[in-house]
Amino acid sequence: MKKKILIPIIVSLIFVIGIVGFIIWNNKSVTIITLDINPSIEIKLSKNKKVEKIVALNKDAKNIINNNLRGKSLEYTLNIIVEKLIEKDYAHDGDLVDIILYSNGNESNDDIGGMLSRVFGDKNIPVNIITVKKITKEDKELANKYNVSPAKIAYIKTITKENNSIKMKDLVNKSVSEIKETKETGRYCDEGWILEGDFCLKEKERIEASTGKVCPRGYIEYNGKCYEEKNGIEGKNSVCREEFELKNGKCVKLSSYKPVGECANGVFNSEEDVCVEREYVTVGEEYCRDPGRTLYEHKCLATKPSINGGCLNGDMYYNGKCVNTRDDYYMSEWKCPDGTYNLRDTGYESKCYKDKKTLRPTYTCDEGFVLENNSCVRTEIINPEKEILCPGGYTKVDFNRCINMNNTIEFEEGFVCNMEHARVINNTCVVYEEIEAKHN
Repeated sequence: MKKKILIPIIVSLIFVIGIVGFIIWNNKSVTIITLDINPSIEIKLSKNKKVEKIVALNKDAKNIINNNLRGKSLEYTLNIIVEKLIEKDYAHDGDLVDIILYSNGNESNDDIGGMLSRVFGDKNIPVNIITVKKITKEDKELANKYNVSPAKIAYIKTITKENNSIKMKDLVNKSVSEIKETKETGRYCDEGWILEGDFCLKEKERIEASTGKVCPRGYIEYNGKCYEEKNGIEGKNSVCREEFELKNGKCVKLSSYKPVGECANGVFNSEEDVCVEREYVTVGEEYCRDPGRTLYEHKCLATKPSINGGCLNGDMYYNGKCVNTRDDYYMSEWKCPDGTYNLRDTGYESKCYKDKKTLRPTYTCDEGFVLENNSCVRTEIINPEKEILCPGGYTKVDFNRCINMNNTIEFEEGFVCNMEHARVINNTCVVYEEIEAKHN
């Protein structure tokens, strides 16, 4: 009798364990997604595509994540994350956001990328999604070392392999936008500096902003008016910035200048690129080019005949002649024997020299330049960028800005910074120190 009662109980227990096991297995993390903007976030999804856990991979992400989202759908979760990014000033209406995306599991990069584009697009924020397809064991080890995502490490490694002068530590703490710009241009900044174009910026001070006329968000000032601005579309053609030329898939810029030769002895003759020593020969001969003139104190004076041993009109009697010392004269000249060089000094003494060519001069180039054929030359090589195409109705006004020339708006009252290398952040002028970016 006891055996008959025990068998149903065992069967029930097996059934319950099976249900619990199925629930646990069904909710096991089967997809791990990492998103890198500057906050680096990891999202773990269960088999039923619900959020199991959100992990902050760096300090910035701690203010973004919300673990109360467990059990929510991925799209709902992404909406909440984007709202937090906007609230914490990591994303702005109309401004492009670069994202490194990696998905390991049942959800593909394409599916998640499409979802990200929709979520950000609903808030009028365009995105550029950089997908990473593979993570190695080394990527994970370096990610633990630098407190970033393995996907960010994998993307940075594609740069350090191409540019030996750029090190991992130079980029791990940079935003995705800065890392992307380094990959495209080969330029980078030391830690603590922000890459912007060809320059590195570092905050120097903050001062109170003044009020003035500014363009509303989404508009930029161009030729004294506020025009609607829109991000361009990346085309297929590779292009180079101004002053660079596309050669063999790279943007190349040649800079050169003629250095001043340095001579151990003598003076530098730039026309012949030689050093010239001047060997003293003799003192030159002073003369007047008009033989009818009288030489007196380095002046060639007009002469007049004397009358009864005297001179008229205040003329001076000199060497048996009357001379005009007041206004009718010109300065004397000097001459040397043939084949000598005439050098007049401030004491009206002409010294005659022979030119003697000596050894060639030495040249010194500024830092970053190398000497080639007596010229200082620097070759800058950076990666090309994709051609920026403006949407219909928009005009490109510089390398990557598109504006609608037919859509203008009035200036509005706002906060402005009337100083160089400054911008308004939270109604405050942040002043930056600016230096040229490094490049390989």
